[in-house]
Amino acid sequence: MVIADVRALPPTSYTHVNQGCLSRTWMDHVLLSPCLFDVMDECSILYNSVSSDHFPLMVDFKVNGLPALTQVRLDNAARIKWEFRDKRKREEYGRVVTELLSGFAIDPVRVCCFQNACLDREHHDVINTFHEALIECMVRAHQTGFGFCRKRWRQVPGWNKFVREAHSTARESFLEWRAGGDPRWGALAERMRSTRARFKLCLRWCKSHEHQLRALSLADKLAAGDSFNFWHGVHSMNPGSHTLPLRVVHAVGEEDIASMWGDHFKGILNCDLINVCQVYAAKHDIVYNTTKIECMVVSPARTHVDYLETAWLGGSALTFVDRFAYLGHVISHDMTDDNDIIKQTTKLLVVGNTLQRKFSYCSREVKMELLRSHCYSIYCNSLWSRYKVATLNRLKVCHNDILKRLLGLPRCCSSSLAFARNGVNNLGVIR
Repeated sequence: MVIADVRALPPTSYTHVNQGCLSRTWMDHVLLSPCLFDVMDECSILYNSVSSDHFPLMVDFKVNGLPALTQVRLDNAARIKWEFRDKRKREEYGRVVTELLSGFAIDPVRVCCFQNACLDREHHDVINTFHEALIECMVRAHQTGFGFCRKRWRQVPGWNKFVREAHSTARESFLEWRAGGDPRWGALAERMRSTRARFKLCLRWCKSHEHQLRALSLADKLAAGDSFNFWHGVHSMNPGSHTLPLRVVHAVGEEDIASMWGDHFKGILNCDLINVCQVYAAKHDIVYNTTKIECMVVSPARTHVDYLETAWLGGSALTFVDRFAYLGHVISHDMTDDNDIIKQTTKLLVVGNTLQRKFSYCSREVKMELLRSHCYSIYCNSLWSRYKVATLNRLKVCHNDILKRLLGLPRCCSSSLAFARNGVNNLGVIR
């Protein structure tokens, strides 16, 4: 390999400037093979390009006979999710790659041409076609096995208010310092150093006070009456999403975890627990109170199974129900949470009517404190995972109507604006 920039540029060149002491260093280099070095036309350093404390290197080549570039292909490789810890995705990726590569017909005479300066246009076209087909194969395999991910930009809270002006001043000072010949001392160097230090100080301050600035932004939106963006910012700060575990003991993935629990409960149910209880009761002289025992058959999802809902314990028939309350939480036979949400809606309506009937003549501050005390606590709402959207919407409407009736507001007014102006949280934030 040949260090091309060392041979082509003068020894006083530099590619890096230390902003602390303004020292110059030649840190970046261009490595070329002897064949590429022979066709190199020019090598230069772009001192006018201001992107960081490193200056880019540019190399020009004299190459004749290359095919013209007709279109630019947008590569999606940077947006692929690389999740190699999932065994199923790895196997799917390998299978797709094998199928796609098996359909390739490679001409070794044209593709593996060993001439350094080959001018055969047919060889160039074959190599370009092979290269495009290979990239398309890899991208399709990654898309099938892993999928694409969206690129999310990192936002700095308070940039427009505290950092933008300092950044513009520091950039102007840096460009003036570059146009003045990069002096290490003098007015230009001192101004460039001071403005850059102020910009970095403002940026560090914004990053250290991120939560405070986000709260200030929400307060500005609330004061401006922008209720939509206000609640959008509140939801972004409190997403309320619960991620499921990816691994339980030795089971990895949703299917393996579901199969593990299925085998576990199948073994429990197959041992006939009722007969075990009867044998234990006869052995230890125990009498069961069958009036307090309720049985429930859990049906599989999206299927209906007719079970024999008859069981006996101690000579008495057991009662089968579709739902029952355990520690205040309603459990249904289809493992949905609609019945529990309906129960909490009824309870919330009772509380709201009581507050309106007994405290309608109190001040607004007292009413809001009572609302926070009695309507913020919704029992077991964090356990709700399977429910109808309409059922939860009825609970939201109930919560909104309690605030409006307590304050004497008309039903046509904005609920989000009413919650924001009175400093209380709606149901979406509470959950």
